[in-house]
Amino acid sequence: MLVPVDRKYKVLVKYLYGRVIEIETDMDVIQAQEQGNEYVELEDGRRIDLTNIERIVIATDD
Repeated sequence: MLVPVDRKYKVLVKYLYGRVIEIETDMDVIQAQEQGNEYVELEDGRRIDLTNIERIVIATDD
């Protein structure tokens, strides 16, 4: 079970087949993928596919 982290992050997900999506979420997307989850459900109800990912980039304001 994933729980939200303390603040929102900008997440860039690049798939093996070339698609790139950018989202802002408080879910730990890297942890979700490492746990073997096939998707993560965002606060707004969207589901982000975590299969066939080439790279995940997290951006913070720090």
